[in-house]
Amino acid sequence: MSGTQSFVSGTEYDGREHIYQMSHQTTGSTPIFRFICDNGNATPPNSLSGSPFFVVLTQSSTRWTSGIPSLSVGDWISASYSINNAISGGSYPLVSRFYNSTRITRFNMAASASVSRNDLDSNGIPIMGGTNSIPYAYQPTWNINGLTVSVTSGMFTDLGSGFPNGAIFSFNTFNPAGTTNTVTTTYTISSNGAPAGKNVFIDTVSSESLRVRSGQGQFPSFGNGPTQYSESYTNYSTMSIYGNIQDVANEMMLYGSRFQYPQYNFSNNWPVAGFNYTTLDATYNYLSYRWATFNVGTITNETSFIINIISSSGITATGTNPITSGMLLYVTIVNGGSQVIGWIDGNKAYSSGNPSNNDDAAVDFANSTATSRRITLGTISRTGTVYVRIGFNSTGKGFTNITKT
Repeated sequence: MSGTQSFVSGTEYDGREHIYQMSHQTTGSTPIFRFICDNGNATPPNSLSGSPFFVVLTQSSTRWTSGIPSLSVGDWISASYSINNAISGGSYPLVSRFYNSTRITRFNMAASASVSRNDLDSNGIPIMGGTNSIPYAYQPTWNINGLTVSVTSGMFTDLGSGFPNGAIFSFNTFNPAGTTNTVTTTYTISSNGAPAGKNVFIDTVSSESLRVRSGQGQFPSFGNGPTQYSESYTNYSTMSIYGNIQDVANEMMLYGSRFQYPQYNFSNNWPVAGFNYTTLDATYNYLSYRWATFNVGTITNETSFIINIISSSGITATGTNPITSGMLLYVTIVNGGSQVIGWIDGNKAYSSGNPSNNDDAAVDFANSTATSRRITLGTISRTGTVYVRIGFNSTGKGFTNITKT
């Protein structure tokens, strides 16, 4: 028995076609076996060719949070890009095609602590003629068109730090040898795909269900009128509407799950423009304060309770003094649809009496901190739903929620 092999020494792994046949003096020859070898270990790492191009494919209505337009959970972002050295195996007119047996590329989107990704797997890839099909053998660059990732919950693109132009995208590429390469250069939609100077904002961490409408002025009344407090908070496309069914011009901004004084310019947002909150008209605001109001639960025959400001920043105390400058904090109790007491002051030290009128001092100084305040009602026991109203007149302070214990 003998065998013949057709190749030039030293070219076993250059992607050329090889022919092998075995023959026997009695039984004759086997069919001709044609094969190609690829030197996978010599295949260079992958890299991107040029900059990717992004397109926002919004599948639902724009998500509005505190007058800020955001992509919503389930919205898709599409990327098109080219991968160098994704395929190997000879030069034209040879027809070999060697590529990674598991996946070709991975598209990653990071925003805050959340990451969304999508893989283009090798299985089922069309050879030619379809979307993201296998290139010709003599073309080592693989063009990827329309690979998508989905916006998920827990995503936040902070204009103040970390994500100045929206979500950050990166790519993993996989060559025939199995070597994985992560493209370390990061990209933003605003640099490729969006009009120049535009930002794409994502906030799927904020929930306006935590607060109620604040109303207008320093001591608003209980009710469902346009200047009253207690109704469910409704999002609008701006926080500068006066006389609206919800007077949002008096409200704080909820931004990345933090309540704060409105800031940042969202007029360059894309694909839906927002409002510029770096300039605000405070004509109808009490001393320029913006408010967030919370229904923190009920009390029954209580003379005191503790108000907690959760995950705060900028709300500090001087020594043992829990009183904070640049902040107003008021507490009231509602029973049977009416206020039992006025808006007593949760940022002013109690001395004596039974706090019950607007602006009466109610902080038990000795048993309070800047973010955990014991509110005293004196010697009178109260029953009802407790509402807390907190206000800032400038940036620099923030928190995620207010609770009662």
